[in-house]
Amino acid sequence: SAGDYLVKYKNQHAVQMFSSNANMQIMDLHSPGKLMKVRIPESNKIAALVDLISNPNVDYVVPNFKLHVLSAPVDGVALKQQWAIAKVQAEKAWQRAGNRGSKDVLVAVIDTGVDYQHPALAPNYNNGGFDYAQNDNDPMDITGSQNPGHGTHCAGIIGSTGLVDNGTIGISPEVSIMAIRFLDENGSGNLDNGVKAIDYAIEKGVKVISASWGAAVSHSEAMPLIEAITRAEKAGVVFVVAASNDGKNNDSYEVYPANAGVSNVISVAASNSSDGKPSWSNFGKHKVHLASPGDGIMSTLPKNKYGNLSGTSMATPLVAGLVALIKAQDPNLTPTEIRSLLQATGAKVGI
Repeated sequence: SAGDYLVKYKNQHAVQMFSSNANMQIMDLHSPGKLMKVRIPESNKIAALVDLISNPNVDYVVPNFKLHVLSAPVDGVALKQQWAIAKVQAEKAWQRAGNRGSKDVLVAVIDTGVDYQHPALAPNYNNGGFDYAQNDNDPMDITGSQNPGHGTHCAGIIGSTGLVDNGTIGISPEVSIMAIRFLDENGSGNLDNGVKAIDYAIEKGVKVISASWGAAVSHSEAMPLIEAITRAEKAGVVFVVAASNDGKNNDSYEVYPANAGVSNVISVAASNSSDGKPSWSNFGKHKVHLASPGDGIMSTLPKNKYGNLSGTSMATPLVAGLVALIKAQDPNLTPTEIRSLLQATGAKVGI
């Protein structure tokens, strides 16, 4: 068996040196992050890792670990109602703004893909996405036993048009949605592709990233993610991320990218219809910035369907869509200003 690792190199000399190393095989290079993906056979692991870690041209080495969607157990009752839209007073916001968003605001849903043919999503879909799970330019949401249509559901929470009979409406019905797929039909994807997805979004000029996924790993293992988010920060991109569904306090529990701690990050817990915290939602006074409706959320599913899902995964795109709506009113607001605005104006509740 073999293991994949991400190596952050300082210069091309390291790449040239390791390309001839018999203990490992270079599988891929990602120049924005100065990352080299290497495959190391189990029999050579110790020698190869010693070579890498001790080399002065190498910053760090981390496993190419798996990231997973952050959905709570599926709610079997799918009522045709959207309590979350009413709870956050979306209609009042649209009236005060005089609009329901803008197609000029591009939001990247980095997830399992999006069913861009769904009637409630197609008018707001941007064709410039990519699929890193299959390495092609078709980020269609492929369902499986572990993926009921996670990315499509998130996209609908952001920008379902509200123009389809018996359908749903997103928090920003006027918006442009880009699907960047790196999570597969099992709801998981590796670190390397997660980093590439973030850099792709930056390259395409998105304003907001919605990231409803993560992994319970250490800060040092998560460095490639943190550095990618920092590149997004420098590009002015708001990074909205799920706090996770372990029912734990993120102030003392390590989960990434939720705990990245970069100024453009908005980490989101879930709330229910009575403003309470579902038992499964993570929380944290210092590491989690706000809570958003995430329990029994009605939204779009692949193949022209709708249904309820729960999780901080569902709370996250509602905030991402709200950020898009705010950006439509004032595109010059910084990520820090937007996060402060949401915290200052949100309802104050106990947990």
